[in-house]
Amino acid sequence: MKYLYFKDMEARQHEIHPATMKTCEWLLNHDVFRRWTLQNGGLLWIKGNPGTGKSTAIKYALQKTNSNNSAPKTKLIILSFFFHNRGSELQHTLMGFYRSILYQILDQDPSALSDLLHEYSKNCETKGTSGKAWDWHEAELRAYLESSISKILESFPIRLFADALDEGGEAAAVELVKEFQHLLSQCRPTSSKALSICFSCRRYPIIDYEGELEISIDHENSNDIETYIRSRLQKEKHQIIEAIIQRSSNSFQWARLVVDRVEQLRRQAKTEKMIKEEILRIPPDLNDLYRGLLESIREEEKCEVMNLFQWILFAFRPLTLHELRYATAILPDSPYMSFQQCLDGGVVSESNEEMETRVKVLSRGLAEIEVHNKIPVVQLIHESVSDFLYDEGLRILFGEKWESLDQAIGLSHHILCRSCIRYIGMEEIVKQTNMDWFEADRWLFHFLRYAVTSWVPHAVQASTYKIPQADLLNDFHWPSNDVLHQWINIDEDLQEGYRSSNLPPKTTLLHIASEHGFLSIIRAILNSASREDTFINAKADGGQTPLLWAVRKGHTAVVQLLLNTGKVHVDIKDRIGRTSLSYAAQNGANKVVQLLLNTSKVDVDSEDIDGRTPLSFAADSGELETVKLLLERKPDVNLTDKYGRTPLSYAAEGGQLEVVKLLHDTGKADVGKEDIFGSTPLDYANDGKQNKELIRPRLGVAMETDCNYESVAKLLSRK
Repeated sequence: MKYLYFKDMEARQHEIHPATMKTCEWLLNHDVFRRWTLQNGGLLWIKGNPGTGKSTAIKYALQKTNSNNSAPKTKLIILSFFFHNRGSELQHTLMGFYRSILYQILDQDPSALSDLLHEYSKNCETKGTSGKAWDWHEAELRAYLESSISKILESFPIRLFADALDEGGEAAAVELVKEFQHLLSQCRPTSSKALSICFSCRRYPIIDYEGELEISIDHENSNDIETYIRSRLQKEKHQIIEAIIQRSSNSFQWARLVVDRVEQLRRQAKTEKMIKEEILRIPPDLNDLYRGLLESIREEEKCEVMNLFQWILFAFRPLTLHELRYATAILPDSPYMSFQQCLDGGVVSESNEEMETRVKVLSRGLAEIEVHNKIPVVQLIHESVSDFLYDEGLRILFGEKWESLDQAIGLSHHILCRSCIRYIGMEEIVKQTNMDWFEADRWLFHFLRYAVTSWVPHAVQASTYKIPQADLLNDFHWPSNDVLHQWINIDEDLQEGYRSSNLPPKTTLLHIASEHGFLSIIRAILNSASREDTFINAKADGGQTPLLWAVRKGHTAVVQLLLNTGKVHVDIKDRIGRTSLSYAAQNGANKVVQLLLNTSKVDVDSEDIDGRTPLSFAADSGELETVKLLLERKPDVNLTDKYGRTPLSYAAEGGQLEVVKLLHDTGKADVGKEDIFGSTPLDYANDGKQNKELIRPRLGVAMETDCNYESVAKLLSRK
């Protein structure tokens, strides 16, 4: 069951600094906390402002609960999850929460999830490898959690800790609190076996919380903050320590940054008077402190600082020091064409140690290095820093170039995308012909995997924010395909590309742009090669053109743009005989279907190598509006495929009543047509009625209409 869970889900808990000695002890003795631990079940909310120590308190409570859970007679099932907005997707989503909690239940009481284990084995046997052929749905995992809780409580009490719900987003935080309340309402605790849940979250967004237990940590932590400051500055002068304590405003995060600053000033041999004056200059409000740090950045440093924060904020996962060394060095408009030139030019840090220093200096202490699975990664020191950067920090760093937050986010993704492509295009990479890229990624080109797998997602994000991306042509050295094809080769070797199947070797940049709807790139390609038309109809291996890729993804604007050239072979077939109309009909892309039909250049009865027509695919998928559009062009409704199946046969098999009606009402559909198995459309409807199964259409197309076998059978039974 490893697929339910990944080790990096525990990363956030390990990153949280352990409580300083003699801090957090008040929590275990707090009246509300004691009531929560002693009563038969309940929900406890530890709340507070950003940076007040909520996560440290939750970690402390969890550790103490674990240490007291050794005697068999007092055994608890202890579950925990620490939301981490700066981590991977599974670290800050409800899906990650459910996977992690269920994995922990499997580890401690597997009998409680026997149904899940059975379903997992069944899916692997019938569908294939988990994560590739099939995946869990959030609703499924939530249901398994609910059912397992009652089973566990028959034997053991449960204590669940969930930290930083707000880092999963407002909607997720509200939903999870409701789920906690639901779980508690469904449990009937005995005298010794109950469900107890403790979670931490900022005051907002949880507002509907009447009648539950709560502790406001920023009303309780002043002694802990004083203890923390004194333990860090044991040799410091009394006046300096007192000045920090008096201005800390119940914020651990503020105290930590100021203590770091004092230690830095001491290393610089500053006098006591100068240090105290510096402390008094630091704003007591956390956001004011962050603002002051960014506003103090010299103009000549801003590009470097901006680049660092863009990678930390917008990379799809935290980057390692190795990765960040090159990510921040290979800028989109850098003149360097090779790694050697970068090294000679002094733009790449010579070691991880040097890079670590650069991170701390450039970020003004707002970023740190944490070790994950023995690998140092770079991240912001606290979620409040991320909040500030979105609220104000990016505006400060962009300066006169600032337009809006959306523009800043989109432009940042565009810059990261270009850096990834520039990395792939470096001479040491693009000129290699016999490289084991899997090994090269591990030992030689440390940023390779991220660059290869992430430039497309970054481009998608930039496109979402309407950022023009025509300059990607220069990064790819277009019209040369050398960089693009090397990317495809590396992607195949790494076996971790951005799509489930490897890209065909003859893929062009226009294919990629068409598949993802990159309109600005497509326009740039079309404008720069207006005298050429062969590239517009270029076939990747598999025989598919850019138009076919755009149609398969339903990108109406791309289809329109390509059709407007007047050079596209609209009805061209791929290797399996499928046309653009065939794919659009199967997917129910009605606007695309209409565009293609309007060209008057498509064969509405075109057959693929299996004899399937656009109408056959649309009927099979239950795409009612698409069937209507196709019927307006008078197709042959009785064309059969190699199995003798007609569109009516497929619609009947799926219980697609409205589609069956449309075909039946043409007066041309042969209701009694037998296929090579001797089955008629009525037979398929009767089989569906008898089996009481929802038969999904072929080729992985989800069926959106309701199955109604009984009505279909009645309709087809009419003489």
